Amino acid sequence: MTSSTLRCLAASLALGLAVASVPAAADHDRRGSRGKGRIGPAIGLGFVGPHLPGWIGFDGLALSVGDRHDDFDNGNRATPRGFRVRAGSDLSRRLGVEVHAGYGRDTTNDTFDSVDTWVLGAFVRVGIPLGRAVQLNGLMGFGSAGVTQRIDDTELSDESSGLAFGVSMDVRLAPRTSLSGGWTRYASGEDAFAAVSGWSLGIKVGFY
Repeated sequence: MTSSTLRCLAASLALGLAVASVPAAADHDRRGSRGKGRIGPAIGLGFVGPHLPGWIGFDGLALSVGDRHDDFDNGNRATPRGFRVRAGSDLSRRLGVEVHAGYGRDTTNDTFDSVDTWVLGAFVRVGIPLGRAVQLNGLMGFGSAGVTQRIDDTELSDESSGLAFGVSMDVRLAPRTSLSGGWTRYASGEDAFAAVSGWSLGIKVGFY
């Protein structure tokens, strides 16, 4: 992973924090006018108040890698399976930020001996409540992905980064625990590979 990719990810997360902190501050001011020190529940796992809320998530990850080369043009897509770790903060009732880091490997592809894939992302999250315990989320931010394909003694590696987006749904199981699933597009490339995206299912645990 290049230093420019890391700088872009850091800049994207900083921008998300700046955008989301404005409504968070306004929401906190309104709460303070009704009662000093009161901490009110926000949609999701966090709380808006004197302490910045946070959460961490652990997911199973099913990636899909589509390559523009002939090996993948006929529907022979790589499907790495692995894990993902997420962390984020609910900065207001409907806005939050989160970061992703995941890895998967495919050893069942007919063309390559193995396909290893890593993904990173930094997102602004907008939540839409669908009930007292269910929330639909839209994600928009910056993502990066790397793919290493091995066949015999040959190893081919590619990286791509840029606009990333996705959707997810949280179902609250307990006050600080939710079941979370969704789909995320981490990267699109012109030459190396067409797209890296993934389905996920896991658990989010909140803290503050």
